Amino acid sequence: MAYMRKVKNRYYGYYKGEGGKEKCVSLKTSSLTLAKQRLKNVEELEYQIKIGITEDPLAKRTSFARNTLSDMVSLFLKSQENLIQRSTLQRYKDALNELIRIFGKDKPIDSFVKSDNAILMKGLLHAERVNPKSGKIETRFTPTTVNILLRGIRRFFNWAVEEEYIDKLPFRIKLLKIDKSHPKFMTDDEVKQLMKAAEDKPLMRDVFLIHLNTGMRVSELKNSELLPDGEHLRITNTKGRQDRIIPIDPELVDTYLKVKENVPHKCTVSHQFKVFAQKAGLSNDITFHSLRHTFAVRHWIEHRDINLTKQVLGHSSVVVTEIYTKIPIDYLKNVISIRNNHH
Repeated sequence: MAYMRKVKNRYYGYYKGEGGKEKCVSLKTSSLTLAKQRLKNVEELEYQIKIGITEDPLAKRTSFARNTLSDMVSLFLKSQENLIQRSTLQRYKDALNELIRIFGKDKPIDSFVKSDNAILMKGLLHAERVNPKSGKIETRFTPTTVNILLRGIRRFFNWAVEEEYIDKLPFRIKLLKIDKSHPKFMTDDEVKQLMKAAEDKPLMRDVFLIHLNTGMRVSELKNSELLPDGEHLRITNTKGRQDRIIPIDPELVDTYLKVKENVPHKCTVSHQFKVFAQKAGLSNDITFHSLRHTFAVRHWIEHRDINLTKQVLGHSSVVVTEIYTKIPIDYLKNVISIRNNHH
C-alpha cells in the first residue's frame, strides 16, 4: 500500500509500480497537510496500476500534481507572511497579479518555458491605463516599476525551485537597464522653503523635521522609541528586519515625542509632503524620501565614513550607501550645511 516519508524536510510518496517494483516520487511539498492530500493521488494511482487500467506515470515522465499558477501564488504569499515586511508582501502580490493577468490563473506552474519570458516582458512594458484626469490612454508602468514587478516575479520562481514545485527556472529574468541618477536630496534653501510652506501645519512640519534629522524611512517613525539616554532611538521592524539604533539631537527630543504620539499614516505624510513641496515651488522629483537622502548626504559630509553612514541608514549593503559618495563633495558643501538642521 502506498505510503509517504519525509526526507530532508520534503515529503516523498512510495508505491508499487509495474511488476510490483517500489517507486518513489516527490510530493513537492514540505507541508504535511498538502502531502497527505497528494498521497491520495498516489494511492489511487497504485490501485489503477494493480488492476491494469493505467500505466506507471514515471515511465511517461508525467507529474502527480499540476499545480496552477493561482494556487502556487497563494501558497507562496502565505509562506512569506511572517518573513518579510507587509510593504514587500504587497509588492509581491502586485507583481504576481500581473503574472496571472498575463498568463492566466490556470496555467500550470511547471508549464512555463523559455519563450514565455518575451510574453512576460511584452505584457509588462505594453500594459496601458486610462489617465483619470486627462482621459488619455498611457503606459501603465514606468521602467522602475517594471523592475519592481520583475523582482517579485523572480523571487516567486526561485521559491518554486527551492520548494521543488519546478525542477529549474524556466527562464532568466533580467531587469531593465535604467540610467542611474544622483539621489534627490534637498539643499538648505529648499528645506527652508518647505518648512515655511508648512508653518501653518505644525504637526506635519515637525514630522518633516524629525525625518530630516534622523534619516528614518516614512514607515519607521511609528516603530521607534526613545532610549533612556535621551540621545538615541531604537527602530524595530525595519525594512531589513533588524533593529537599529540611531542618534537624535537632544534638542529635538520633545518634538519627537509629540510627533510620536500623533504619528499620521505614512500615506498621509507622503501626500502632505507633495502638497507643501508644490506650495514651496520645489521640483516634482523632490519627494518625502528626499528628507532621508538629505540626512544621508549631511551625515556623509560630516563624518566621511561610508560604513558609519550605512549603519545609521540601515542599508543592507555598503554598495547602496555609496550612491552618496558619487556626488562631488565640493558641490555638497556649497548647498548643504552640516549643522543647519533645525529649521
